[in-house]
Amino acid sequence: MPISTALLNPHYKTYLLLITYYSLLITHYLLLITYYSLLITHYLLLITYYSLLITHYLLLITYYSLLITHYLLLITYYSLLITHYLFFNIVSKYP
Repeated sequence: MPISTALLNPHYKTYLLLITYYSLLITHYLLLITYYSLLITHYLLLITYYSLLITHYLLLITYYSLLITHYLLLITYYSLLITHYLFFNIVSKYP
């Protein structure tokens, strides 16, 4: 049956409209699923970004804390060294 004859038949028009309607409905729901998937991905990426940012700043704080500790230990070491030499210098003068 040629297409022009099929389109004149009201039953074929109804079936074509139903097929078009359901295919558009399926497309609509697939687009909704895609939209919400992308939205969830967006928020997960935001959470990941801020988690990495917080980790970055925590690592910076740790680094500078360790650096300060390092210099404090160096100061302590050299003060003890100076104290040691001063003490033995005084002790060696008075036998």
